Amino acid sequence: MTDTSAGFLGTRFLGWRMVVLAFLAVNLGTYLTGGVYGVIVQDLQHRFDLNRGTVSLAISTQIFASNLIAPVAGWLATRFSLRKLMLAAAAIQGTAYFVMGIATNFYEILVCYAFNGVGYVILGVIAPYTLISRWFERRMSTAIGLA
Repeated sequence: MTDTSAGFLGTRFLGWRMVVLAFLAVNLGTYLTGGVYGVIVQDLQHRFDLNRGTVSLAISTQIFASNLIAPVAGWLATRFSLRKLMLAAAAIQGTAYFVMGIATNFYEILVCYAFNGVGYVILGVIAPYTLISRWFERRMSTAIGLA
């Protein structure tokens, strides 16, 4: 579909609505991942009696998992519905944070952060920009920049 005022059969172009949805996905996926960590780092230190360096291993685990899953996420985005993929990624992130709330040791937290990284790379990186690239032929860079 192209970014014209009227698309197939006179329907309105919805690409800019997709940019808004991609913007929300990028921000939710990203800030559920990195923004929350700063809020819970002290709690993790006190709860598991760990030093800051050990607690920081959670973010390293998340980044490692994100880097491992990125090629797979790109492959999934070309073969499956982006809507379902984004919903699954949000569910993965939500479940990871729920399990973190009931975790009894730090290793469980690390596993949850690995799953959080998987959700992040799908919801916050791969799927939103794939969505935009499917809707725009012209002005794609503007749309991606806004997202």
